[in-house]
Amino acid sequence: MSGGPLGWPSLPPEPAPDPRPAELRPLSVGGVIDVAVRIMGRHVVALLVLATIIQLPALLIDAVAQQHVTDALLPVVTGLEGPEPTVREPTPAQWDAIVGAFGLVGASSIVGMLLGALAGVGAATAVLADYHGQPVRAAMLIRASIGRALPAMGAAFLSTLAILAVIAAGIAAAILLLILFPAADGGGLGVFLALVVGVATTVAAVTLLVRLALTSAVVAGERVGALGAIRRSWYLTGQHTWRTFAILLVVTLAVAIIGSMIVQLLAGVLTDMVAAPLGLGRISDVLIASIVSLVLSPIGGVVIAVIALDLRVRRDGWRLTVGATPNEDPRPGH
Repeated sequence: MSGGPLGWPSLPPEPAPDPRPAELRPLSVGGVIDVAVRIMGRHVVALLVLATIIQLPALLIDAVAQQHVTDALLPVVTGLEGPEPTVREPTPAQWDAIVGAFGLVGASSIVGMLLGALAGVGAATAVLADYHGQPVRAAMLIRASIGRALPAMGAAFLSTLAILAVIAAGIAAAILLLILFPAADGGGLGVFLALVVGVATTVAAVTLLVRLALTSAVVAGERVGALGAIRRSWYLTGQHTWRTFAILLVVTLAVAIIGSMIVQLLAGVLTDMVAAPLGLGRISDVLIASIVSLVLSPIGGVVIAVIALDLRVRRDGWRLTVGATPNEDPRPGH
């Protein structure tokens, strides 16, 4: 124990880091949410900067579109405060306003879907970096979102088309059944079969939505294109579809309830007491809804990314490799 500086005993050498991959355990439903909350708490600033740059334009457009729908329907629907609201026959001008408002909502939904896919890549990049113990910065997340924009938006677009195709097929089948078996006194075989088709279509659409929910997280973590991300998401969720659905449902409901409460609280204070007397009530409502949606928007992307990594552990036996980059391909044999 001699030989240290100035006669002090030398310290034993530090043990070398374990080069073996770190083994990860499958997470419970509560564990997925807990990990996601912890990651968001550690990187809230970077995630909010990402959401502001990527998603804020779409959120503003969506808030304006929703306001246009309300304005278009108010002259047609009367007596909302009473027990029996009535619907008037719209005039041609009112029809034009209603169709235009819903068209704007559709366009804003498409823009939001595409930009949401980019934000999902950034959120998944943050989760991957956190898992590997690497620093998370907003510039890194934005670069990852832009760099993987084409496969992320392509996968989101194809997934949306598939879901819409299932819904359209279900509606067409229900209408055909009603034509082939006309309803008698509001009932009959046609109505029953149409209801069965409606339930089956809903289940199929929800299943498809869940099975394809991981595409942005896959694009962020694996070297795949749009079709590869869709196949990979389908594989990962295969035996865990309803577990994934339960997690997404709980998180979606929680975010919706919390967001609604915050919007109502802020609207009651800022809009009713400050903005409305100045004639700025409508602008205040749009800004409040957009800001609240912006603050809560990273939650879904982070939760989906944690779900994707948990399913890699379950399906692939994925482990964290010391010194590996966050975007390494974790599949066996790659």
